[in-house]
Amino acid sequence: MVSFCYLATQHRYRCVTAWPGVPTLRLWRWDSRTLSMGERRISPARRGPFDSSRADDNPARRFCQMRSKTRKFIWSAPLVAALAIIGALTLAGVLLLPNADTADAQSAEPANVTISNVTETSLDVSWDAVSGASTYGVRYAVKADTPTWVADGTGVRIVDRQARITGLTAGTDYLVQVRGVGLGDGPWSGSAEATTKALAKPSAVQNLEVTPGDSNTELSVSWDAPENTGGAAISGYTITIDPTAEGATCAVDETNDGTSTEATCTSLTVGEEYTITVVANNGVTTGTDNEAEATGIPGLSTGKLVSSSSSASSTVKLTLTIELEENLTGSSWVEIYLENDYQEPSSLSESDVIFEVRNPAGFGGTSDATVNTAFNAAAVEIDDGGEIAGEEDAVVISARIPDMNPADDDEGYPLTGQQLVMVVEKSAGIRNPSEEGSHSTGFAIIGGTDDRADEAEMKLPDLKTYAKISLSDEDNSRGYELTVEGSGFNNGTSAGVFVYHTTAGKPTCEMIREMGARVGTGTVGSDDKVSISFEVTVPIFKPGTDADGEGLNYICVFDGEARHSSTDIEQFELEPSIRVSPSTASVGDTVTIFAQDFPENDAAAAAKPVQLARQTIKTTSGDIGSDGSGNTTFDVPGWAEGTLRVDAWGEDTKLTIIGSQLSVSKSEALPNELITITGDGFSTESGNYVDPDDIKLAGVPLQVHPDSVDDGEVDVSSSGQFVATVVLWPVGTDNPTLTAGTHKIEVVDQEGFTGTAVIRIPEPTVTVTPGVAGPRDVVTVSGENWPVENLDGGDIRAIEITVSDGSRDRQYSVYADGAGRFFQEHQVHSGGTIPSESRVEANYDDQVVKLTSYAIPEAIINIEPTEGQPGDLVSMSVDKMPVYAKVSSVQIASRDVIPVGNFSTDRTGSVTVDGVVIPGLDPGTYSVLMQVGDTVAIGSINVLSEGPIGTETPVGKGLAPIGDSLAAVFYFDNVSKTWSFYDPRPEFAEFNTLTDLVDGETYWVLVSEDVEDVVLNNRSRSLTCAGGNCWSLIQW
Repeated sequence: MVSFCYLATQHRYRCVTAWPGVPTLRLWRWDSRTLSMGERRISPARRGPFDSSRADDNPARRFCQMRSKTRKFIWSAPLVAALAIIGALTLAGVLLLPNADTADAQSAEPANVTISNVTETSLDVSWDAVSGASTYGVRYAVKADTPTWVADGTGVRIVDRQARITGLTAGTDYLVQVRGVGLGDGPWSGSAEATTKALAKPSAVQNLEVTPGDSNTELSVSWDAPENTGGAAISGYTITIDPTAEGATCAVDETNDGTSTEATCTSLTVGEEYTITVVANNGVTTGTDNEAEATGIPGLSTGKLVSSSSSASSTVKLTLTIELEENLTGSSWVEIYLENDYQEPSSLSESDVIFEVRNPAGFGGTSDATVNTAFNAAAVEIDDGGEIAGEEDAVVISARIPDMNPADDDEGYPLTGQQLVMVVEKSAGIRNPSEEGSHSTGFAIIGGTDDRADEAEMKLPDLKTYAKISLSDEDNSRGYELTVEGSGFNNGTSAGVFVYHTTAGKPTCEMIREMGARVGTGTVGSDDKVSISFEVTVPIFKPGTDADGEGLNYICVFDGEARHSSTDIEQFELEPSIRVSPSTASVGDTVTIFAQDFPENDAAAAAKPVQLARQTIKTTSGDIGSDGSGNTTFDVPGWAEGTLRVDAWGEDTKLTIIGSQLSVSKSEALPNELITITGDGFSTESGNYVDPDDIKLAGVPLQVHPDSVDDGEVDVSSSGQFVATVVLWPVGTDNPTLTAGTHKIEVVDQEGFTGTAVIRIPEPTVTVTPGVAGPRDVVTVSGENWPVENLDGGDIRAIEITVSDGSRDRQYSVYADGAGRFFQEHQVHSGGTIPSESRVEANYDDQVVKLTSYAIPEAIINIEPTEGQPGDLVSMSVDKMPVYAKVSSVQIASRDVIPVGNFSTDRTGSVTVDGVVIPGLDPGTYSVLMQVGDTVAIGSINVLSEGPIGTETPVGKGLAPIGDSLAAVFYFDNVSKTWSFYDPRPEFAEFNTLTDLVDGETYWVLVSEDVEDVVLNNRSRSLTCAGGNCWSLIQW
């Protein structure tokens, strides 16, 4: 039997099942609605219709798995059986032969699986392509009768048709298999076999150097790790010295892991020649020897120079230790030589260089070593004209020996056999070369009768600087932008950051570059520094830490000359993290939290609660799988709104929640005023409503208008919306509306959905006009922003006003109008104290109390005459004012009436202002104010009524105050139905028909420009040209 399927139409497949020798085909047809089967007999000469009524359930059929829109055949019986009926099916017009490239990719296993590049802990695998495979899987196992396979996991890195397997055990037989992966997993290939190399002994250590130690009987030894470790981590070093007479020994400096690359040899003989051997150990075998020779030089002072940092471009402290073989004097200088790549300042201070003398044990008959007090150099110099080891332009730091016995008349200087220490502090500003390398150093001692040296007397061991890197953070989660800062690289070259994750111990930079991935590039600047930023991504970065708690993602930087941060390999820990989807949600939405990069099966994290804004919404976060991931969900509660913190599995992230929304018809309103609140995004549950008591201002229920309430509820629509008219007044006695400021309005529906809005209640005010008044004057007390009178609102109380300006208080009760305003006139008490400040208080229910005042000044204005009609002239005089000060204002009833001229007080503070025109006012007594500097004087004037109706005034005289701005006057006689006019220009004098202005009549006046506050017939008027129209209608 043979079966196959093919794509008949865009969304329909047909499958055929046939038996060799039997002219019957079962045809399967599948689409989005049906799965049917029928059969028909065929012959090469005839075709018949498909008969679905003959479908049966024959177990011999096979089902097919296919991709939509892909014509692909899946053979489910031996190919030989299929070929036996291909010819008949083709002739019948039923079978469509598949193309070669549509053959099942999973039916074949990869061929020519080959293993190469086998090392102690790794091997490479390659294989031939499998048609249709989009990727491949690789597994390996230790060779055994029943192998335990490690599939597509730890230590396997696949790129195209090659893979590298790491973390293997040396000297072990391994099996490797490969399979293709396309629509599904293909069969595994046969096993390829290989045996990892057995561990070898390490190669010789590198860069072995011997330098003078801290005394003339010590040597310091340093080296770099061997290039070839023999396939295992270096566990330590063995150091020997020859000859060993007189107890000479060498010991490796102690470190936590025993892999220090420095040693100290002690108990040596000055002038003796020694051979020092260093051998690396890898825990399995001992490596190749490396030797160095060291010879003491008798009769010449020896020295050792130490730098505080080996980082490129670092500001350093230099310490030169000299074993003296000569006596020094006050004219002796010590010079340090540095190759010209060092960066030096233009000058030094004596405080930048310090000298001290150390007495070795036995010196001067003492049994113990001693250290003398440190002293600043007597003089210092710096230049770049020296020479060292044939290199010119060396930096030379020169310092003169100070008197080290200043408390005694006898000067004290270092002697033969003592140890002299010269320290150049960081404050001197000496900086390391900016590139990695070895840098020449030396020193010289110049005696009092010697010439200053231009060349180092003794060459010292090179000081090294290294390319180093630092991370912006040593532990963070995926998505973090990590920045690597590097120094000591070659300027102008490209640099790349490489990352490699391994659990097999700290790799070398070369291994990181070879086995890892390049994650970022940059260009080294002119200062030999580079900064490269990139995103932390998976699977390049992986979670996990070593025994010291440091990350297992090792980072190294290479520049274009292969310089790399070999001495400064940084480690980065990929921390667990969570994310939410969607990142922005509405109340009621379901949010999924995803865990990533956790330790496998992390039970402790799984037990942590899920919290939103620190409120627990699930008691546990849920399981973490073997791949370090997990997920959980929750529904956004009704109270949530804004950008909130989400906690799960002990980590946190942010979620933006669009909560229920409230809008208020007014952003600013007064107490007891009606406002409209509109809600959106509330619960859409059937029957949802808002209880009127759940509409609150500052936590206090507000009065809801009866029109907005149905059976004691504010209905919420099926779309989660409502509208309510609310009185900005509380239901109870606690009244936050009387507190000015911004308040929160909160509405909660029956499902717990909460919306908020803000509204501002302005500060109530009280003022007195005018602010300066005298006895019997009338002032007006006015207020704004007080609780409004509202028939639909709450019952408000009167505002109590108290004025204190005499022997007793005067009280008034007023109500604010619909705009929150009130006005109350008050006549100043005739017995008011002169001068005094009168207190005015406005009080609402003892909850809102506002104060103001007005002044009764000391100076009183004398007015002659004390009364008059509008337009009459009066004279005003006052004393007790500032001397030699200008009158800045004269007002009658708050109208500025100061005449044209310059009025100032004399040396006694007195002044008289003549020619003040009484403005057009209704009959009555009005306040008068005169201001001189900051001092105000007051008075009063009685304005009389104007002349009787019918009084005539010549036009020219009556309109003279308008001056040259007068253009024309017209009058219409309503009885004779005629016009008369007046034109002030002389050439129109004989043509004018209007000669007099009559009290009570109305006239059209034309002006050429705006005339403000002009007094016409004892009334102040303003004639304007608003909108280009300069006509004004006035009643005379």
